[in-house]
Amino acid sequence: MSQPVQGLGEAGMFLGSSVFFAIAAAVAAARKERGLPLILAINSPATAEVIRMACEDQFTNLTPAPARGQPREKEKEKEKEEGEERIKKKKKRRRRKKRKEKEKEKEKEKEKEKEKEKEKKERIPRSVRQPELQKVMEASPIASHRLSSWRQALNPLHDPISPGPSITTEDAPSPMSFHGLTWHKASTILQEPFMLHNQYHLGDSYTLPSTAAARVLFDCSMLINLDDPDAEDRTRGFGRQAVYLPRHWLPNHHFIIFLTELETLTFRSALRRNPQKSGVALEWSLLVNEFRSHHSHYPATACLVPVCSLHGAAVTTVEGVGSIKRRIHPVQERLAKCHGTQCGFCSPGMVMSIYTLLRNHPEPTPDQITEALGGNLCRCTGYRPIVESGKTFSPMCTKLYNEDEFQPLDPSQEPIFPPELIRMAEDPHKRRLTFQGERTIWIMPVTLNDLLELKASYPEAPLVMGNTAVGPGMKFNNEFHPVFISPLGLPELNLVDTANSGVTIGARHSLAQMKDILHSLTLEQPKEKTKTHQALLKHLRTLAGPQIRNMATLGGHVVSRPDFSDLNPILAAGNATINVISKEGQRQIPLNGPFLERLPEASLKPEEVALSVFIPYSGQWQYVSGLRLAQRQENAFAIVNAGMSVEFEEGTNTIKDLQMLFGSVAPTVVSASQTCKQLIGRQWDDQMLSDACQLVLEEIRIPPDAEGGMVEYRRTLIISLLFKFYLKVRRWLSEMDPQKFPDIPEKFVSALDDLPIETPQGIQMFQCVDPNQPEQDPVGHPIMHQSGIKHATGEAKFVDDMPRINQELCLTVVTSTRAHAKITSIDVSEALAYPGVVDVITAEDVPGDNNHSGEIFYAQNEVICVGQIICTVAADTYIHAKEAAKRVKITYDDIEPAIITIEQALEHNSFLSSEKKIEQGNVDYAFKHVDHIIEGMYSHKWPEK
Repeated sequence: MSQPVQGLGEAGMFLGSSVFFAIAAAVAAARKERGLPLILAINSPATAEVIRMACEDQFTNLTPAPARGQPREKEKEKEKEEGEERIKKKKKRRRRKKRKEKEKEKEKEKEKEKEKEKEKKERIPRSVRQPELQKVMEASPIASHRLSSWRQALNPLHDPISPGPSITTEDAPSPMSFHGLTWHKASTILQEPFMLHNQYHLGDSYTLPSTAAARVLFDCSMLINLDDPDAEDRTRGFGRQAVYLPRHWLPNHHFIIFLTELETLTFRSALRRNPQKSGVALEWSLLVNEFRSHHSHYPATACLVPVCSLHGAAVTTVEGVGSIKRRIHPVQERLAKCHGTQCGFCSPGMVMSIYTLLRNHPEPTPDQITEALGGNLCRCTGYRPIVESGKTFSPMCTKLYNEDEFQPLDPSQEPIFPPELIRMAEDPHKRRLTFQGERTIWIMPVTLNDLLELKASYPEAPLVMGNTAVGPGMKFNNEFHPVFISPLGLPELNLVDTANSGVTIGARHSLAQMKDILHSLTLEQPKEKTKTHQALLKHLRTLAGPQIRNMATLGGHVVSRPDFSDLNPILAAGNATINVISKEGQRQIPLNGPFLERLPEASLKPEEVALSVFIPYSGQWQYVSGLRLAQRQENAFAIVNAGMSVEFEEGTNTIKDLQMLFGSVAPTVVSASQTCKQLIGRQWDDQMLSDACQLVLEEIRIPPDAEGGMVEYRRTLIISLLFKFYLKVRRWLSEMDPQKFPDIPEKFVSALDDLPIETPQGIQMFQCVDPNQPEQDPVGHPIMHQSGIKHATGEAKFVDDMPRINQELCLTVVTSTRAHAKITSIDVSEALAYPGVVDVITAEDVPGDNNHSGEIFYAQNEVICVGQIICTVAADTYIHAKEAAKRVKITYDDIEPAIITIEQALEHNSFLSSEKKIEQGNVDYAFKHVDHIIEGMYSHKWPEK
């Protein structure tokens, strides 16, 4: 170097000396080539960034350093001018870039408008579309059944006008307030156009069909319109749980439909069942983990849970419990190895019920196992092997299998409740959520005042909490609600207050939670004060199944006032009241006969909200009872039920107050109020019973055409329940004062005892396998069938689980609602106008013969039974096809006589056929032409053992 390098600063304190001098040498060499002074100035402290900037000045700008002590005014002015010039050029480039971007956006908008116009023009009328369909169906004989043959010819058309689902929030403080759903599903690696991430489990990826024109972002129970420019910022940090949903999604859709859209559910048939009509819970269930004041696990039916109601909950499906690809769970392993699966249809529901039980009770009792499986149906195994698989987890059961053959259950390895959901639940700055769908809005208020404001604005909007009343009504009765209000998280609806005079239970509490609350009270309070609670508990143990009891809420059950309710007659007999509130104030409504009979003056106003139910303690001389008669004890609606209460003058059997209410005998619960008034003041004796039976039958009249039939039988059951109540009260009075009130006769004692619900027990004998038998010899071995594990993990694929191909259509049938009638007209115009509908296929569209071996494909002029197929609707999605099918209008003319019952068949001499017999040869001819005829009697005595 010709000149020494002057290093200014504290480089040695931050860099090694060798590194520093290497940098200095490189700078010196570069400046020497350009004839510049060799000065390297580094400001203190000499951090890596400062050194980088200093070197950049030396190599990039190559600004000559002035001699020490010389002024730098000219250099500063030049640098300033150059900087201003650079800024001007940069601004110019930005303006040019923005102008180009705007031009591109305008071009894209023009292209979108052209595409929309093109789609509108491509909406071919039915008259034009039918010939194309005819060509395709002629080319394939099975096209009417398997739509794959004309998927290529007819593309599903979308309505370009209707908006996709979206969500809005009012003054949302942060993205955390949107966070709601954590999916414990075995799918982590997600691909476009679908994103879903499981916090705990690794597994498969899924994609939605590409036919959905518009999609929205579903982030933790949140729907966000992708056209929103702030959507990316609002969801940043939650991308691992972001999901795209198709535009036809509705906020009130059930969780099972959501799973079907993901193509992860293997039991789609549950979509077509009616739990309200059958009185049973469905096979397919899921685990919902909620955090209110504390988190809890409970099973629920996916065919009833609206997906938006899961905001703030962690959901686990059978695939999330365990899988073949990752690791099967002990519950799944034991169900399969204990031979608890055959067809596999019910297996996921069984797994989820046992799994949820173990999450709450790691060492369950036999009764708990039986109760947990009470809401599940199985038509193959006979339940015994399923129950045996559950018993392997109980230390109180005699095991049929050796536990060493299975992997152990380790509760510490189960997923924890997501901490982010706890933070969200405890967030004091929550805001209202509004889910916007194609035709409906789902609103979730976060304060009581917000709820009252919404109810005042939308008085006809239903409050959806458990969805066990609103859901079946929409699904099977074609009810439609444009607005839904879901006040699940309001603390005012979740209170429990045990005052001196009774207990107040919030309307949001499920029937299962109500059962736990009442059970605790019966242990804490004297028996004489909890007679109403004990009567309610008796029916809460058998009402529906565990899944329904975990979903149905007390407030919804009371307000809906179903005629088959087992609880409402008891609440009315126990003098319960319902607390309601509106913007005008708060009031109490007695749960009495007028309320249950739905009289307008005793009902809730449209803008009122059920806040809680107050159940008073029973008096010392009051007796309350609930009775029911059904085809089976569990999972069955009562043929007739009743709630009865009697209060006596202290120390006597003189009736002071009497209430009798009966259900399932009329469209509403009926109160025998006139009978009760006439019996007040009477002695509780046999003469009173005789008069009461006569008065009740005169007051409660079941019409001959009553729904459910069995009119005379139900009239008999009314008297039977009254007689049982009379005997129960007689027995109770004798316990109160045995000397004053005699006990009932011995011959009536059996009428007092309810049939016990016992844990099934039995003895099974297995053939012992010779330990010396070769492993390759399977004879005699109890071998698990090949699909058992797949059934238990939900990974077995059925026909409905075949993945949809591009532009595949869904078909829904429209069936007859009459048994014997002529079809006068079929109006499909409204169905064809529904978004996503491609065509409505009738008998006129079938090529060739509409009759195959005596089986008619589509009814044309006449229907012969309820449920006969009249036409089918083809649409781009199952939801669109189902909704459009409801819009097909068919008119009939009944044909007389309509023979439906056996009595009607006897009346009209309508018989199937004459007696069938097989004739071979001629007996008379044989007797005439034989040589010998031997007659006599022959008997055989079995040998004695």
